[in-house]
Amino acid sequence: MSRGLAETFWHFVRNSLRYQIDSLKARKAALEKNWKSNFNKARVLDRDELYETGRMQLLDDAVRLTSVPQSVWENEIEDRLWTAMADYVFDNIYVPAAAGSKDDLKVVGNIRLKDWAGTLLPIKGVEVANQTLYDRFKTLASRNSSAKDKDSIYDNFKQTVVDEAFKLHQWDARAKESLRVMLLSSAEAPYIITPDDWNGAVRFMEQACAERLAAVQKIIGDMLGPSSWEKWMLFRRQTLEHRNRRAVVDKLEKLIMPTEGELTHGTDLSKDEINVVQKTLESQGVKVDPAFIRDTWRYLFLSRFLEQAVSRIGMCGEVSDSEDLNAQPSFKNDYSDVDLFYRIKRMIRISSVALRQQLTAAELGRLEGEVKQILDGLERNPARIKEYFNHPRIGLAEELKKITNVQEKLEDLAKLIEDEGTGSFYGGSRNDDSS
Repeated sequence: MSRGLAETFWHFVRNSLRYQIDSLKARKAALEKNWKSNFNKARVLDRDELYETGRMQLLDDAVRLTSVPQSVWENEIEDRLWTAMADYVFDNIYVPAAAGSKDDLKVVGNIRLKDWAGTLLPIKGVEVANQTLYDRFKTLASRNSSAKDKDSIYDNFKQTVVDEAFKLHQWDARAKESLRVMLLSSAEAPYIITPDDWNGAVRFMEQACAERLAAVQKIIGDMLGPSSWEKWMLFRRQTLEHRNRRAVVDKLEKLIMPTEGELTHGTDLSKDEINVVQKTLESQGVKVDPAFIRDTWRYLFLSRFLEQAVSRIGMCGEVSDSEDLNAQPSFKNDYSDVDLFYRIKRMIRISSVALRQQLTAAELGRLEGEVKQILDGLERNPARIKEYFNHPRIGLAEELKKITNVQEKLEDLAKLIEDEGTGSFYGGSRNDDSS
């Protein structure tokens, strides 16, 4: 009787196991079909596995920064630093110095250049270098963002860690002072010496002035509004401000700055000149205030000044030896602005090299430590990890893993029952009973 009960029991157990296993297989197949339909190119990872994968990728990215070539760091910092400082160089160094006499260009340019080297340039240099490091790390962390098979589930997590790391990251405070001393020493160095110095300075000045001229002319175009052709063909209208700007430009060109000939006026208008322009316009029914006239004059003057600078630098040819260099008019004080741009370019370059050295020697290591600090803090706060990895596919992945785990355990139990035989589960084997 006990055998019959046992056989009935184990028969029920085996049937129940088969039913549970088949049910789990069916459920798993449905989930896998759902996964392939919606997340075919993604690995089946639960929240903890996604976090660990993202964590390792970020740490690898931080280490990968050390493999960026030195020349890449230097060139990128140099280009960004010039972009950040170009407006300041023109508005506060070159134009005020060159708008006067040739002697003013040397004296005033030298004074303003040293002031720039001792104050703003080192501060802006550190800001630019730090931003360059941030952008490079952000790019590495979001690499392949344009790829079709890119997994965007890590984006929010990685971006948050990068941003928080740079909230912690502060460039070594001693770097600014070190760079300041270096730049002030450079400001005392000799001017153009070699043909390469001259050629590089000419190309740099020509490109810089042309780019600045294009930007100024764009501003003037926006100030003046649509031209007659644009009004008729593109159906654009001039506002009252546009018409007033045109009236001011017309009067400034007639009364103060003729459209032809060498520019002889300074950067600022006198009160008497402003009054003349204002009264003349009022007599024609155009009412504008002095600030409006000054603002218009600023860009009108810059446009004419830069046009002449571009024309003048275009007459400077490249030189191949010292004799050609000594024959250049810059050594007769006709082109002292070439010397000024040579010194500006050299200071930008010196800054980029020094900042790169600081970056690779100290900042990269400190950044890696700060990333680890952020990640360690996240590990102690599972709720925040859940915020970053909160996607419908995570619930599907976790259910798939749970079902797979249960199915494997049930299959192991079924195999154990088959391997051991049912007798061992009720106190003896079939052979023992028959004997």
